[in-house]
Amino acid sequence: MENDRVSNYNKNVGKNKKLFTIFIIILFFCLLGVGVWCISNINYVNNTIFNLNGQELIELETGTVWSDPFVIAIYDNESIIDDVIVEGNVNTDIPARYEVTYTIRKGLSKKVLKRVVVVKERDYSFSLILNGNNTIYISRGSTYVDPGYSAYYKNVLVNDDVVVTGKVNSNVVGEYIVKYRIQKGNFYREKERKVIVVNFDYQISLKDSNQYVKENTIVFSTLDDNYDHVLLPDGKMSYDKNINYKIDENGVYIFVIYNKLGFVEKKTFDITNIDKIGPTGICTGYMYDTYTELKVEASDKSGISSYEYYYGNNNSGKIKSKDFKYTEMINKASVKVYDNALNDITFICNMIDKSTVYPSSYNSYVFDDPASSHNMKYWLYIPKNVTKRNPVPLLVYMHGDGGRGDNINLVNGWAYPKFINEGQEFPFMMLAGQINNETNWTGSSTYQRLMRLIDYIIANYSVNNKKIILAGGSSGGGGVYVITANYPKYFSCAVVGSGIYASGYKKFASQLIYTPMWIFHGTNDRIDYNSVESFAKYINTLGGQVKFVGIKGAGHDVTETIDGFNNPQLIEWMISQERS
Repeated sequence: MENDRVSNYNKNVGKNKKLFTIFIIILFFCLLGVGVWCISNINYVNNTIFNLNGQELIELETGTVWSDPFVIAIYDNESIIDDVIVEGNVNTDIPARYEVTYTIRKGLSKKVLKRVVVVKERDYSFSLILNGNNTIYISRGSTYVDPGYSAYYKNVLVNDDVVVTGKVNSNVVGEYIVKYRIQKGNFYREKERKVIVVNFDYQISLKDSNQYVKENTIVFSTLDDNYDHVLLPDGKMSYDKNINYKIDENGVYIFVIYNKLGFVEKKTFDITNIDKIGPTGICTGYMYDTYTELKVEASDKSGISSYEYYYGNNNSGKIKSKDFKYTEMINKASVKVYDNALNDITFICNMIDKSTVYPSSYNSYVFDDPASSHNMKYWLYIPKNVTKRNPVPLLVYMHGDGGRGDNINLVNGWAYPKFINEGQEFPFMMLAGQINNETNWTGSSTYQRLMRLIDYIIANYSVNNKKIILAGGSSGGGGVYVITANYPKYFSCAVVGSGIYASGYKKFASQLIYTPMWIFHGTNDRIDYNSVESFAKYINTLGGQVKFVGIKGAGHDVTETIDGFNNPQLIEWMISQERS
């Protein structure tokens, strides 16, 4: 029985040894597994790349947005960022010191990173402001011009420190972001602008941009179905797709173009080529003996285009020359000057007489009659300011019997020769011929010689041939009747003072009606007053133009008085008459 107990005991001991061996084996493998697991966790943590992304200390201002830079976590070349545990909050509305921790854990192993975020009161002297809108529309193909920005640091403009990133391709429809950033120390300001390129096709241009015009036109046209309307410079809206906007004043004109997608674009035109004012300047005419020359000095901001000269009843047409020369004897001229904008102005030319000057004089001469062997002495008076271009009337005076002879000075005893010889001045040239004792003014050979002398004076001096006055006293007055009758339309007027009258004159009275006449006679003249007055009235009954002046109580010598040839009214009347 004892043996059985021993045997059972030994069996139990053997059994327990087996169990213990099994336990030891199991314990070994468990400890081995735990070790491997621990070693694996330690290797995972130790071999992970785990760093802060960005700075360990970050400073922010109140009111900014906290954007966590986070960390870099890589194991076996793969990101394990999702395994990172983040703890800690940052409230940017409250100034304080905040801590943010980043943990990566594997089993009992871990790595911890820490970041400090300091929130300070915002510095309002540090700012970045975008000019214009934050969202801008531009049409495809146009040029994008950034509206710019204003950056201030401690109230000082620091635009040069702003970094701008982002590009706009205006040839490609789409949305583009342009970013603006400025940083001072640990603080920064950042803005962004959205630029939207839309497919909006239109054309707008200035019709005349390279030249001056009286008025201009801005032409707008579009075929785009998205087009809506245009706000015109005058404040009116137009929904037309074709617009011709007329401009007649210089200035800035702004067109605001809208489409149905909300796109708005401004087009600005600075108009400076409107010219509605004509040229300024002067015209000067130089009158020479045989030609006249006009010279123009004119200017205009648009430049001078052409000149058109007017002289008499003629004009040159538009020419390019500012100088013009013509051969006509005309004392008046004008020029119309055109600028490049087609404005025009007419200048009356200031005419300057450059022709031959005939000095004022009173001299006696001898006329050698080319049609006969006889000659005729004469006095010739030239008043002041007579030139080739300033002709004056010619008064032809015939003396009475007292002036006959070979001594030319005898003529100075009466009427105009007497007045002039005594220093009186008149507004006409005076010719006073002399006949001898054997001739008289009514003889045909004598008055024909006188007419040739008149033609000679007209040809060689500056005489207004429409104002030839015939005057005579006493027997010279009788000559006025005869010569005027024989040359009925030659003289502009005729004057008879105390003139001899013969009844035979009535036969040619009808020839005297063509010439205006002034006849004066004294009531006590030795030549019968009533006969002379009746003759004057007779001429008028035939249609004549006779002014008869009776001088009460005057005798034959009235011709030298203020009532006679020196009558101011008579002188004014004579020079006012003109032959048609």
